[in-house]
Amino acid sequence: MRLHLGLAGGMGWTDSLLFGQPASAGAMATWGSAKGHSVGDLLRATVAANEVGGRVGASLLLGPGLGLDGAPAVAASVATALGLLEGLDADTLAHAIGLALCASTPSPRGVVLGGAGGRALAAAAPGLAAMDAVDLARAGMTAPLNLLDDPTGPLSAWSYLPLRHAFTGLGSAWLTDTLAFRLDPLHPYAQVPVQATMEVLRRHVRAADKRLRADQVDCIVVTTGAPGWMLEQQMEARPGLGTTQANSSIRRAIGLAVATHDLGPASFFPACLDAVSDRVAHVAHRVEVQHDWSRSAALLEHAVDVWGPLLSGLSASELRRAAQAAAQDLGHRLPTPGAADLVALLKLRPAHLLERLRYAPHDLGAARLDQWQERLDTEVVVMTTRGGSWPERRALPEGSPGWPWADTQRRVLERFGDGAEAVKQAAIGEGAEGWVEALLR
Repeated sequence: MRLHLGLAGGMGWTDSLLFGQPASAGAMATWGSAKGHSVGDLLRATVAANEVGGRVGASLLLGPGLGLDGAPAVAASVATALGLLEGLDADTLAHAIGLALCASTPSPRGVVLGGAGGRALAAAAPGLAAMDAVDLARAGMTAPLNLLDDPTGPLSAWSYLPLRHAFTGLGSAWLTDTLAFRLDPLHPYAQVPVQATMEVLRRHVRAADKRLRADQVDCIVVTTGAPGWMLEQQMEARPGLGTTQANSSIRRAIGLAVATHDLGPASFFPACLDAVSDRVAHVAHRVEVQHDWSRSAALLEHAVDVWGPLLSGLSASELRRAAQAAAQDLGHRLPTPGAADLVALLKLRPAHLLERLRYAPHDLGAARLDQWQERLDTEVVVMTTRGGSWPERRALPEGSPGWPWADTQRRVLERFGDGAEAVKQAAIGEGAEGWVEALLR
């Protein structure tokens, strides 16, 4: 279990939920406990882990991890899944989740973005603590059950502005609807620009009947919104080409895409990265990541439209203080908007958005989760040394809500190879152990 939890978070960004990553941890804990349970038991535990862990992650959306602080969400997710599979009653399960949260804290960015074994250990630790929490709760140990409501509790320590409405709407709001399947092992905010670049590379092969080489790249301009731009600013301070730098830096991930024309897991192994490091560096130095206010505004407007109940009641002064704390903590501020940017921001009608948040229902059950999309609208322009210009614009990560479901389903099933038939033909009541074994062949 330790190995699987570490690999799930340490080797790349797997399935994600509302920009967070409890889904992979809950699934790993559930699949690792398949013996003696049915397929239906595993599915029930996985969905419950999504809903509980996802809500913890959503409550920390306005925090240092920009919605990607995995540790508390992983702890709650794993405790929920294992507690259900082991038959804990509601009261004991609540204490198990509380104990798991007591033993968890978000990892510093230097650990999460630093790569190497530290990231894998940080990813596994909250899941292992949650395993212990389930055993301790079953033995009678209790936890404070007001952790998530206490104004001096962990949410206030882990977030600039806790979003406590995340814990409403249980049974009516299904965060599982926001599940995205990461078809490439990339950071969520790097997905769209790198996948757009891969499409340019495919177009080049079709047009020229040969691959674009690293030494043929003159310049690559990436224009994107705040999440991708802020990620790249953080990664600028992380030199080298380890697994984390390769899958979390937009510039280096694009360099890897050009150097290998492949973003499968093997491309991120140290041996492969060492072999192509010179070509990756050559391309990465020619990549420019620009922030576009209109794209940030469009994402914000969509978030308010869909997630209004999560953000309801927030005032302008609270949001301003959270933004100031984030800028101070992260060390980066968004570029000063120009005249055209100000026009785009005025069209957004900030006062109107704040008014919508003020009067939005305080119940997540009223959110429009089935309409959520990760609108990370990005334009990539690849310019070659021969004077060619290859633009590509994309709005959604592949495999995320809004992406064609048939394509997502086909590519997810391809991961399981011969085990794909077991996925499609599994019956709810059949034993889960054989099902999981078939998937892992």
